[in-house]
Amino acid sequence: MEQTKINRGRQFSFVVVAMGLLLVVGCKSHRQATNTSPTDTTQPTSCVPLNYEFETITRNFTANIQSMGITVNGQFRIKNDSTIWITISKLMEIARIKLTNDSVFVHIKFQNRYYQGTYSEIAQKLGVQLNYAIAQSLLMGNSIEEHLSDISNKDWIFSALKSCTTKKIEEINIAHGYRKDELTMKYSNFEGEGDKMLAKTIEILWNTKTNKERLLIVFGKTEVNPTAITFPFAVPANAKPL
Repeated sequence: MEQTKINRGRQFSFVVVAMGLLLVVGCKSHRQATNTSPTDTTQPTSCVPLNYEFETITRNFTANIQSMGITVNGQFRIKNDSTIWITISKLMEIARIKLTNDSVFVHIKFQNRYYQGTYSEIAQKLGVQLNYAIAQSLLMGNSIEEHLSDISNKDWIFSALKSCTTKKIEEINIAHGYRKDELTMKYSNFEGEGDKMLAKTIEILWNTKTNKERLLIVFGKTEVNPTAITFPFAVPANAKPL
């Protein structure tokens, strides 16, 4: 029984970290064609998506983790081209994640464990190049085509489905050529008008040879350019590395 609890705790930690990284980092795998100039030819060039422009933004959300049958609450805050901050709660705060242009910080509070590293270090472990710009674009549902040249790993194949009606990205698919890993992000229930439309729902599907995960994120209160926004992140001295 004790071992079951430990394994479930580890699984929960993994899912929490994965969820945060999918929200802000792990989603950064992208389309590389078989050459060194990745392009997206899924839709006509006339369907140019409108990017959501902002200085700062906060969005509350609920996220259902299908494999564990649980729902968590959270909030993300973004300072454009600078910082992404995410808190995840279940009755109490269980994890906090912060991304800057060059670093990733994760603190699993209920286990008092943490991770601090660079995108290059994560890339070495995952086998895919990562960066902040793509993380922010994916979280906001903005186009990532202009950032594809940052990606040097041609094993990952990217495709995007754009709507010529809403002028927004509606689906992004990221697949690994020979490992058969696949990440799909679906954006739906758009609110707003013109270039001020945001998806209220993001569905994330992550399939590997051994595991399938589905994460459904539904956004609630959204504040654009709030007068005050902070990104607190501190790790206790007795915290252990992940």
